[in-house]
Amino acid sequence: MVWTKLPQYLVILSTPLFLELVIIPGFLTTAHAQSETLTQTTANLSLQKVTFEPRPDQPRPTITVGGGRRNDGKCSEDRNTSQPPTSDRQSLEQHLTPILPSSVSDVHLTVLTHPTFLVYVPETSAKAVEFILEDPDGVELYRIGMNLKNTPSIVSIGLPATAPELEIGKDYKWIVAMVCQSPSPEDPFAEGLVRRIQPDSALNRLENAKHLEPLEQVAVYAKLGIWYEASAKLAALRNTQPNNPSVVLAWEQLLQDVGLGAIADVPVKN
Repeated sequence: MVWTKLPQYLVILSTPLFLELVIIPGFLTTAHAQSETLTQTTANLSLQKVTFEPRPDQPRPTITVGGGRRNDGKCSEDRNTSQPPTSDRQSLEQHLTPILPSSVSDVHLTVLTHPTFLVYVPETSAKAVEFILEDPDGVELYRIGMNLKNTPSIVSIGLPATAPELEIGKDYKWIVAMVCQSPSPEDPFAEGLVRRIQPDSALNRLENAKHLEPLEQVAVYAKLGIWYEASAKLAALRNTQPNNPSVVLAWEQLLQDVGLGAIADVPVKN
């Protein structure tokens, strides 16, 4: 047979060449798999980083709020006993504060007919808070009281299905007022604005993407500028998974991005 009679040096040369031909495809396959894994991991990490991006395509609000807070956000009983804040962090920790990005005079978005609202309640002697929703003409649409326990806390207030639906394109005002031990017209309150918009194609794809993890959904809502869904879904995860490091980090990132990092470790309550 001819191939058995090859010169010895050709056999010597062909052996490493053969090994190289065997090894290179295996290496390339491994490298390709590692590259795909790295790309997928990087994409997942990027997706799960919750960064809120306001939508520049939205018009200015059609209604106004009066600064977002009455007095210093405290009941009179607490005002007489609390120490003056010595830093911006302490100031935030002591005040009734809506969980909203930037100024409360800006309108923030939802795609839901009945969204959820979040408000930070400082340590207080108040026995309850009251939530009020008003239409663009200032007409009260809904009101509910909620007892307070173990403050400070972030209170989650879901608009029930029995309340009127938010209409697309309209701006609504919501108010959370403290019910102090000694009720007074000067009881502190906080307020914000909400606008319902029509879901675009990206949000429709999100709703149909059943494979997405809850934290990934939050990241997409935040990136698309839908504040109420991003914050409410993440707050719910923070409440049910308080020891999940990914959820804790995402919550801290979101609040830090909007200037509320000082209260990121406060428990969330429904």
